[in-house]
Amino acid sequence: MQIKKTNQLTRKQIKEVMELIAECRTVEPTTITPNMTNEGNFDENLPCMFLCYEQGFLISFVSIFMPSPYYGEVVGFTSPPARQRGYFLKTWLEALKVLGPHIEEMEIMFVTDGNSPSALATFEKLEMQYQYSEFVMAKPIEHCNDELTITVKELDANNVKDQNAIFMLHTNIFADGRSETLTFLESCKNEATTNYLAIGPEGRPVGLFHLTLDGDRVFLFGVGVLPEYQNQGYGKQMVKMAMNLCEDQYLNMGLQVSSLNEEAVRLYNSCGFQVVNRLDYYYDEI
Repeated sequence: MQIKKTNQLTRKQIKEVMELIAECRTVEPTTITPNMTNEGNFDENLPCMFLCYEQGFLISFVSIFMPSPYYGEVVGFTSPPARQRGYFLKTWLEALKVLGPHIEEMEIMFVTDGNSPSALATFEKLEMQYQYSEFVMAKPIEHCNDELTITVKELDANNVKDQNAIFMLHTNIFADGRSETLTFLESCKNEATTNYLAIGPEGRPVGLFHLTLDGDRVFLFGVGVLPEYQNQGYGKQMVKMAMNLCEDQYLNMGLQVSSLNEEAVRLYNSCGFQVVNRLDYYYDEI
């Protein structure tokens, strides 16, 4: 057995990983896809992908997404005929040995979509604890004719003034720490992303939302209302406004929301969004 570590997969390794995932999907209907790049990690030089080989064949693959020194998400795949033989555990322990000094304060979450009984069995065996789910929701785009009391203004995340506005609004709405907000701000700079400030009837900012292109659909994220304007219907208006801003060639809108955010889940349900997939997060107390 040989375990290789890397922060950047070669073309050959990418092909091997994709073949391993395809093999796993022949026995389980899992839809989850591992992170296969170091982009977005707080330190792009750290190994974040670990490949376990037996007699030259890729048997197990572990990928770790580390957007900050305090949080990491792990996705793993093991060849079905090689399961229950310790390959995944040995690969994960090798990752811990390599990354240990860098992730002492990191909260590690293992991610599954709930469609892999073998993954759930592994989590149970390793005594990992279920924490929450992320619902992937979608809805056909419909332009509404309702009279909305909000207007919107585009914010350019590459402009210093607008950067500061997004930073302050996001911090006030979500109460995130500085590092989490800065990580979020980087996602707003994508050229396929448009950032919107929602303005209330008195000309005051009431919230923020973002739209980005994802293939043939539009993805809505970072929807939030300032605390003093919550429970006044602005969230629903912002979702309707987001729909109206979409061009006709895009047929569907998607979003992702945590099961812990019950208010947001209710909002999207009331707007007609349906759950099309889910990601379950399990905590590993290292």
